[in-house]
Amino acid sequence: MSEPRLVWTGRGGAVLRDPATGRWRFGTRPPAPARPSLPDGNLAIHGEAHDALAALLPTHRGRVRLCTIDPPFNTGGEGLAYVDSAAHGVWLAALEERAVLARELLCDGGFFVVHINVVEQAYLKVLLDELYGRDALVAQIAWQRAPDRTVLGQGSALVADHVEYLLVYVKGAVAPDWPRPQRRTPLSEKTLATYGRALVPSPGSRLVAEEGGAKIYAHEGYSLARAQPGDFATRMRLTTPTTLTDLLTRLNRVLIPLKKPNMFVTFAALASDGEGALRFSLAGHLPILRYRRGAAEVEEVHVQQVPLGVLEDYTFTEAPVGSQPGDVFAILTDGLTEVFNSRDEELGLDAIKRLVHVHGEAPLSVLRDHLLAAAHAHGARLDDQTLLLVRHLS
Repeated sequence: MSEPRLVWTGRGGAVLRDPATGRWRFGTRPPAPARPSLPDGNLAIHGEAHDALAALLPTHRGRVRLCTIDPPFNTGGEGLAYVDSAAHGVWLAALEERAVLARELLCDGGFFVVHINVVEQAYLKVLLDELYGRDALVAQIAWQRAPDRTVLGQGSALVADHVEYLLVYVKGAVAPDWPRPQRRTPLSEKTLATYGRALVPSPGSRLVAEEGGAKIYAHEGYSLARAQPGDFATRMRLTTPTTLTDLLTRLNRVLIPLKKPNMFVTFAALASDGEGALRFSLAGHLPILRYRRGAAEVEEVHVQQVPLGVLEDYTFTEAPVGSQPGDVFAILTDGLTEVFNSRDEELGLDAIKRLVHVHGEAPLSVLRDHLLAAAHAHGARLDDQTLLLVRHLS
């Protein structure tokens, strides 16, 4: 089945600028003149975007990492340095010409960005979905104009439009090493305070009618209340902990009011500071196992702390742990050690440590298979069996 496609009168026709009116119109493009060879380095080209993009094709095809265009929005506005009015089909054809040329110029992983507003945004997005692929849409970025620029060049409207858009497409796929945005600072208290609220209907509502599957109630209104369960702001702060100690403290604070009696959570973490040093923390969890090349046995990395959700004001700690290239860390739940054979003998942590020592140089997938096979062969699973293996690469 073919993908949906925009169809309009004149699609595929050349769009020219009428020298008398300055407006775009359909026409016949004259044969392209012989283009001179462009030099390497920075270039400034003055003229129509179509002509500029076409001039670059012989020397820059497949070499451009970013192409951004800011076409007329087609609002019908006046008083600008350009004519912002064209027949809808003509405008779409002009944008298609430019988008196709830009696609030819872009390298794999290159970006095409179009600045647009609400008047033609919906049609332009469907057109670019067709030309670049729906999966090629990286983002539709909305930005708010300054108040004193709200009506500049936008024509007259019943409701002032404050928002414009950047449609961002990629040719092929975004490079896997392209930086992804990450929050580096905690959310402000003001921001957190705006979340965690819910509209609660009045208790006196009554059913007055039904229409198909819809039920219609009459009630006195809604009240604004804090969302339950727990404190949303506290939960949001979990996204920006500064240390493992901070993370454990926040997790414990969130879990205390949510858990049922006699419930608790065990925790194990191994974290890098981004400069090669590692830190760890545990809360009621089995030790982290560390295999070191040439060592006589596997080491238990441990700190004695209660599980999460037990003591409200407990002070958690963390500690540094050394690591060298080739070291392997194993974090596992007690579902792997607490399996019993027909003689009611537990597999135990020592058996796991011996397997890690024997297979510590093997690929992690091989070590994983040996550990899981040993647990499954020893006895039936009685609890969650989770295993995380980490190797320090050079």
